[in-house]
Amino acid sequence: MWTAALLLLASPAVAWGQVPQTGSDYVNRGNTRFEAGDIDGALADYTEAIELNASDSIAYYNRGIARGRQGDHTRAIADYTRAIQIGGHYANAYYNRGVHREQTGDPDGAFADYTQAIAYDANLEAAYYNRGHIQQARGNNSAAIADFTRSVELDPNDSNAYFNRAYSKAALGDHQGAIADYTQSLRLNPRDAMAFNNRGRQKRLVGDPDGAIADLTEAIEIDPTYKYAYGNRARAREDQGEYDKAIADFTKAIALNAGDSSLLVERGYARGRTGDHAGAIADYTAAIAIGPRYAVAYNNRGDQRRITHDLAGAVADFTTAIGLDSTYALARRNRGMAHSDRKEYAAAVADFMAVIRLQPSDSWAYIDLGRARQWQDDLDGAIAAFTTAARLDTSDGTPYVDRSVVRGTKGDLAGALADGDTALARDPKDPFGYEARSYTHLALRQGDAASADALASLRMRDGRDPHLAYGILVGYLGLRQARKTADAATFLATWGAKADSTAWPYPVIQ
Repeated sequence: MWTAALLLLASPAVAWGQVPQTGSDYVNRGNTRFEAGDIDGALADYTEAIELNASDSIAYYNRGIARGRQGDHTRAIADYTRAIQIGGHYANAYYNRGVHREQTGDPDGAFADYTQAIAYDANLEAAYYNRGHIQQARGNNSAAIADFTRSVELDPNDSNAYFNRAYSKAALGDHQGAIADYTQSLRLNPRDAMAFNNRGRQKRLVGDPDGAIADLTEAIEIDPTYKYAYGNRARAREDQGEYDKAIADFTKAIALNAGDSSLLVERGYARGRTGDHAGAIADYTAAIAIGPRYAVAYNNRGDQRRITHDLAGAVADFTTAIGLDSTYALARRNRGMAHSDRKEYAAAVADFMAVIRLQPSDSWAYIDLGRARQWQDDLDGAIAAFTTAARLDTSDGTPYVDRSVVRGTKGDLAGALADGDTALARDPKDPFGYEARSYTHLALRQGDAASADALASLRMRDGRDPHLAYGILVGYLGLRQARKTADAATFLATWGAKADSTAWPYPVIQ
């Protein structure tokens, strides 16, 4: 917000050394005292002028400026109001009164004054700028942009107007426009750490993490205590998969603001991605200590506990998260998964049904429900859930993969094969689609096709994966079924060494 810095108004001149005789004389001497820094003396002279002429709008106006300089906003407002009532100097008086109304927490009054000032002087740049600020605070970003644009037109060298227009453009999703305005602001004020930070955020949103990191690094070099820049750079580094560097930045941000539980949650997430589950749990626990009603922290800690096989702790955390936010669909989904891990399938089904009530268009909620029903041996219920998932997301092959397996279990091999074909038509690079179809081919005694699908699945997951053992068995048995005994032996020797020894088919392979 601009301050009331408009020039004092003068009355007809009085000769130097002359004792003031009229109100105009006192106004002029008050101006001289004001410019010399004698605000108290200036106030006394303006008051004397008013006592001599209660209709002297200039004296009221100038006294308003002097009172504003002393921080006496209420009396300044009263003086500008009187100047306006008398009928002089409208634009400046309305503008200055608007400034002081903002200072006293009256943005509506300030907005009205800036608008009136603009009506009297369409070139009063500061009035557009300040009114734009109020529009921005109200969430009227389109109107704010219009005011900041006029401000820039009147003063192309005002870095603040570019900065604030960028902020409003970003709020409306015009990230490229925001970047352009922050760039203009930085051209005029190249040491503005906040402009670098904000431009870096916008670059991240348009998929330019390198540019984002460069800007955020510049912000940090200008202001090494700028915690928001560290946090934003950490997020950009996460986008690039640089979790160790992200953790370092989050750590710096936390050191600058140890009471920010959200930073602890974010560092916990990054630690979890590096496999440091204990560190992640510690961060979520610290976040909960700061904010014991932080549902996200409980959910995320539960997720890490589930990964580390502390299923009871996971369920407890998810339950707390749900208690804090009954609409928290992710926490309900995660609790359902933890219940499934514990073979508590009825509880899992209940959680997935709750997710569906919260998010009836979520295809993955139906996939989760279908899998839980499958584990309950409710095969018809599973098929119904997978069918709904397929209808909700016509691009995802996963529901067809799952339904193929269930149909095969029920003996509907034609339906299972059709689902496998559809799954792979939707996603030709899905190893699970090939794996599911390989089972059906094997059941149909189509050995070559079974081994081909198994091999495709294995090649897509060339590495340690519990599912490799299933593909190895199907590929081997398919070749045996096709009477290719030697090829089957070679296949088993080649792929058997890659099998995960923790998977149940491993002893069979051995």
